[in-house]
Amino acid sequence: MVDSNSRKYVENFKECVDIMKQNLEMSNTVEEDRQLTTALKIMEYFEEKYSCSGVCKTGLFYASRHIKHGKPVEACLNDF
Repeated sequence: MVDSNSRKYVENFKECVDIMKQNLEMSNTVEEDRQLTTALKIMEYFEEKYSCSGVCKTGLFYASRHIKHGKPVEACLNDF
């Protein structure tokens, strides 16, 4: 994936979010940042442990895994 403004290659969704926040000068409240960080940590755990993405439906890409892993094939709740 490529950031269209800086032409920097990013490896996962989290990097895209960080770049968007910088480019758009977005500032979240401390609580919003904490919630986003917690959500990304939870997704990262499930993606690494179960090779899944998305909750109820399979995501188009992983939130934290490198794009070299390709497109996800199942949603995380499928493992439960």
